[in-house]
Amino acid sequence: MQQYEKFVYRLQDDLQKVLEKRDRHFDVISEYRKLQHQLFLEKGSKTRMNVGCDFFMDAVLESDLVLMKLLDGIFLEMTKDEVNAFVEKRCLLEQRQADKLTDKAAEIKAHIKLVIQTIQDLMKLNPQ
Repeated sequence: MQQYEKFVYRLQDDLQKVLEKRDRHFDVISEYRKLQHQLFLEKGSKTRMNVGCDFFMDAVLESDLVLMKLLDGIFLEMTKDEVNAFVEKRCLLEQRQADKLTDKAAEIKAHIKLVIQTIQDLMKLNPQ
């Protein structure tokens, strides 16, 4: 019986990790959507930009080019249209990964329910 309980606890930990990973993908999508919104403000418009760790600075849009971080230490200068296309593809990729993790979470939840049901059935057979 204790083995089943330990297994349920392990599954619950796995579920929590999967949901946290999925939430990180949703956070990335949210950040890209915010960027996408800010890009299409009028030239010369004032806005606030997140420069990291939720530290915001006032900014004025003065150029049609944007410096995008692709990977750690790798940046690329893009036009607004290129950034928009990049953001759409990146959001699609992130959404697919989040969907896979959502499916995995549902699978883990089903396993948890199955094991709990098994424990309940065993307890009915062998009341102690």
